[in-house]
Amino acid sequence: LLLALAAQAAAAAPAAAASHVRHAATCDGCQTTIVGVRYKCANCPDYDLCSACEAQNGNGRVHDRTHVFLKLTMPLPAGGGGGAFLVPNLYAGGRRPCPAAMAARRASSR
Repeated sequence: LLLALAAQAAAAAPAAAASHVRHAATCDGCQTTIVGVRYKCANCPDYDLCSACEAQNGNGRVHDRTHVFLKLTMPLPAGGGGGAFLVPNLYAGGRRPCPAAMAARRASSR
């Protein structure tokens, strides 16, 4: 029993630590700084979601559902990649890059 409790505590420690990680990214769904897990679109050069917005994206309500998201539990180093990790769209008929996301980015940077 004691070993089982120790194993559970060890497994929970990384998850608890990851939930307080602050990323140098803003969620494109709700416009807040991402704390905890960051979901980075691998098809768009600069599109990120927080856990809450990613959970609402099952039907593509927040972002193109054919895009692949990377789950980041640790912050990327400064200047960490931007569009360097782009992958081709893996689904037939999917858009790349997401025109709505790019238009919103351009509008918010003015």
